[in-house]
Amino acid sequence: MTRASPDDWLDAGLVLLRDGGAGALTIDTLCRALDRTKGSFYHHFTDIDGYQERLLAHWEARSTAAPIAAANQAPAGAARRRRLHDAVARLELHVERAMQVWALRDPRARRARARVDALRVAYLARIWQEEGATAARARELATLEYASFLGSLQLFDLADAADARAAARLSAKLLGYLRSAIATSARPRSGPGGSVNAKDLRRAGAGSGSAKASLLW
Repeated sequence: MTRASPDDWLDAGLVLLRDGGAGALTIDTLCRALDRTKGSFYHHFTDIDGYQERLLAHWEARSTAAPIAAANQAPAGAARRRRLHDAVARLELHVERAMQVWALRDPRARRARARVDALRVAYLARIWQEEGATAARARELATLEYASFLGSLQLFDLADAADARAAARLSAKLLGYLRSAIATSARPRSGPGGSVNAKDLRRAGAGSGSAKASLLW
């Protein structure tokens, strides 16, 4: 029998978290999942608290650092957004939902969640700037885009094909609205701050059906 690597233990933890929540992250459950002894677990980890800290770092690397690194291989702007979309589409989104629940109950998970959220919003803001938004507007647009992703996790079962298509259609419309905000940011027409008016929103929505869905993160 080959020895389980640290990544094997951490990947098993993400599956247990996805299927059973943070309560499933025990040494006994992990050992059963990998058919290994507790001695094998302690070969890599000092205790379950240390394991869970490393699991949070593992999730951050897989779900955030890796997609950003993949996107950075593409040219700036739209090409980078497409590369990021492709990388995010390969993530296990039920793990994302489980992480949200864990963060409500555990300060360590809450800190990791906040750090990941900040990294993701900052990277999306960078892409919006590359696509023409000012720094301040890019931050607003990135926050709205990311909030849409977090909401999709709650409203849709993204593992279900029909739900995923519905979420993608709404995401495409949102991107149209947000791009309209960039177009109008330099020429405000509807009050303080240059907010987008209803006509802008209708025009953006009408042409967004064929846009590639974002669903970022």
